[in-house]
Amino acid sequence: MNKRIRLLAVVLALCMALTLGLCGCTPKSESKSEDTSDRKGVSTYGAGENLAPDGTPFETVYVPGILELDRSLMPITRFKTSPNGLYAFDELSNKLYEFDSNGHCLQEWEGTVEDYDALSNSNESAWRLERHENKENVGDRSTDYRVLRKQDGQETEILAFRTEQGTTTLIGEMEFFLLYKMYWDESNEGHFILESYDAAGNLLHSQDLGEWMEIYQTDAGIYFLGHSSYDLFLYDTGSFALNKVDHVPDGCHTCGIVGDTLYLTDNMYLYRHKLSGGENEPLFRYDALYLSEGITPIPIGGTDSFFFLDMRNESSPYRIAYPVDKDSLPAEKTTITLAINEIVPEYYSLQYGSYRDPIMDFNTVNREYEIVVRNYAESPDPFLALTADMASGNAPDLIDVRGFGSAICSTATAEDLLPYVERDLGTDAFLPGPLAAMKTDGKLLSLMPSFSLTAILGPASLLEGQTIGSFSELSALAGGAENVFYRSVDRETFMKWIFAGNHRDYTAQQVAEFLSFAATLPEDATQNPYGLTEQELKESLEHGDVFPLDYGPIHEGQQKFELARIADPLGRTMMRDAASIPEAEGWFGERLSAVGLPGAKGSGVYLSPTQELMIPQVAGNKEGAWAFMAFILNDRYLVNPFSGGFRYGIPLTRSAYEREIGQYWTWMDGKLYGSINGADYELRYDAENCKSLFLSLLNQVEGICRDGDEIFDAVMNTANAFFAGDKPLEQAAEDIAKRLKIYNAEHS
Repeated sequence: MNKRIRLLAVVLALCMALTLGLCGCTPKSESKSEDTSDRKGVSTYGAGENLAPDGTPFETVYVPGILELDRSLMPITRFKTSPNGLYAFDELSNKLYEFDSNGHCLQEWEGTVEDYDALSNSNESAWRLERHENKENVGDRSTDYRVLRKQDGQETEILAFRTEQGTTTLIGEMEFFLLYKMYWDESNEGHFILESYDAAGNLLHSQDLGEWMEIYQTDAGIYFLGHSSYDLFLYDTGSFALNKVDHVPDGCHTCGIVGDTLYLTDNMYLYRHKLSGGENEPLFRYDALYLSEGITPIPIGGTDSFFFLDMRNESSPYRIAYPVDKDSLPAEKTTITLAINEIVPEYYSLQYGSYRDPIMDFNTVNREYEIVVRNYAESPDPFLALTADMASGNAPDLIDVRGFGSAICSTATAEDLLPYVERDLGTDAFLPGPLAAMKTDGKLLSLMPSFSLTAILGPASLLEGQTIGSFSELSALAGGAENVFYRSVDRETFMKWIFAGNHRDYTAQQVAEFLSFAATLPEDATQNPYGLTEQELKESLEHGDVFPLDYGPIHEGQQKFELARIADPLGRTMMRDAASIPEAEGWFGERLSAVGLPGAKGSGVYLSPTQELMIPQVAGNKEGAWAFMAFILNDRYLVNPFSGGFRYGIPLTRSAYEREIGQYWTWMDGKLYGSINGADYELRYDAENCKSLFLSLLNQVEGICRDGDEIFDAVMNTANAFFAGDKPLEQAAEDIAKRLKIYNAEHS
């Protein structure tokens, strides 16, 4: 995997956490503390009484939602109210956007933070402030500014000035503009100057405001909020005076001003406050809407809705609270139980395990169902405990198969999902090859939102024109069985690939051949075949004496093939042990081809689920369980939002796959960079061949290879007896073949 890309993803995730965590202002006093045990997903306070078109009164309440923006924004992005919705400034790309209340981009343009500051929720500014910091001289702290006016697509310089220290903010109206300057002197005393200019750039008035001010430019006027006094002032364009119109109550800070309404928060509730003496009317409570406390909501222009940045969820950080008719909501939600077997870190605020983000989102937006988790991790035998619950009438509605092994997922226990897929999504929504491989006797027993592929990769020069029907033939090509994988693949990994699949109806002769080959493999794969310490390996890498990890034997000719687990074309995901085809081709030094499972029907290319869910036949609410399954097939849970690439592996949905696959190919420029143990490397590869090979593997996949497979454990017990010399090869092969036939008959 390209370690630089991995590092970028980590840095971006950290930036996101910092950005979201710092987007709110600090209130004057600590937040209120109340009992939050009663969370019903809707606000405890209504938005007020309204009249329907026919005159019928109805009460509105606020409900939460997810705002999906149709542009990809980086983690460091600022938001504020616009006349039509929201302005956004992406600080990493220096792009400005305006989105409507549905997340649709109305306009985007290049800009700076000064351009963003100049935008108001009353109109797009006709003014622009250009800044140039003088850094040539270490002692020079001055900044040069230019005020530009935009008219008829042209910009004209109206004013140029220099400040020796501090910052300057532009507030532009049609016929005048203001400059707000602040700096701290040598005595650490703050100075806050407001200068008023006409449209020609003539200074009309200057005044010291006496405290740091926050500025709100609205359709009702320009407001200044004192950070020390918390007094709110309205700027008088005639007298240049700041007239006090209100005071922000203790313990609150402002979210925004729209018209004559001030929106306030105490980090627990959002309040509506009419200017000039109105009462604080609570609209909703954050935790009642599954929203994070302490994050300042932003009024969305032209609506009664509010935008939130919720830092608890990387998949869906953009949230919205909006009013609906209270009578349109169900009295209560139906509970859907998801069974997992997963040790959840204590720092997770909600014990939802690896499905935490989609569960939080589902519970946020779905008005009918709510997911709760039943974790079997503390049971002495999680599989037995789950099957006991299913037999006693206490079955969960959903099961995370990965935690319990594939035995839990059979035609006798699992609901066929294919009718649900055909009814609501259509099979065309999924990649055809993987979807076909997931079926058992025409039934879809589980859904795998993401997966990896496993295949043998080797030099095209050896494989072209060859038909590999057995491992003895593969060994002959490599110059001996010990040269196929050398020490990079351990015995159990190889055996799992052979026997932990849903297509494994082998003859005793085939099993004998598999066992014979497995006997040549080490019990533990060697990741450092040179036997060097980490420091010695690092120094050898820097000197070019050896190659990183297990790739040295490939270059030295000792190893001719690699059993690769491929999670995406370039290895850009954070998955462990996920191969990158370009990286492998770079180490081999020539074009690669893939070998299926010799002796198996078809290609023998298997997929391994990185996510897998099933609905038990005895589930109490299958429709609710399916609603959650369909929900997590959204692109946001399958694609990395900021660093790009597949999140958990190759996505099953066409939309997520096609959304990212084009970006992969543009990255394929014939060179791959990385770093191992501090030593940088550069690999060259055939971009078109890598693309063709990946697509070929994706189209050839024919079966599933799972962890936690009960029949695999039985196979390994017999195989280990052969490896230890306690059972003859022929007897071990015959026993395994018979056991497979019995298992297949029982689970068909």
